[in-house]
Amino acid sequence: MDLNKTTLSGQIYDILRQDILTQRIRLGEKLTLKHLQERFGVSSTPIREALTRLAEQELVVSYSNIGVNVISIGEQDLKELYEFMGDLDALPFSIPLTIRIRKRYRRHWRKIYIIRKRF
Repeated sequence: MDLNKTTLSGQIYDILRQDILTQRIRLGEKLTLKHLQERFGVSSTPIREALTRLAEQELVVSYSNIGVNVISIGEQDLKELYEFMGDLDALPFSIPLTIRIRKRYRRHWRKIYIIRKRF
């Protein structure tokens, strides 16, 4: 017998994360509790927990008293991504990334992944 040991919020998090990364939920799209409650057939608590985890992973942006939006990629983000990819190309593969570069571009790894999946 296969038992699902993941919490309800964990299951919702996994589904939403996958939907964002595969663009079933589009960049910049607003996520409402009402819609997610209808989709998953659960109360708002596990949904809020899942959205909090997504915000911690920088896949969504939460606005106080307004709601939650999936991240969007603007012109400045694309410029930074291309700069980042240029920096990577300039580094020899045998030398690991420095801490400074990792910190500077950490938030862009997810965006690069999303862009590559989209195109």
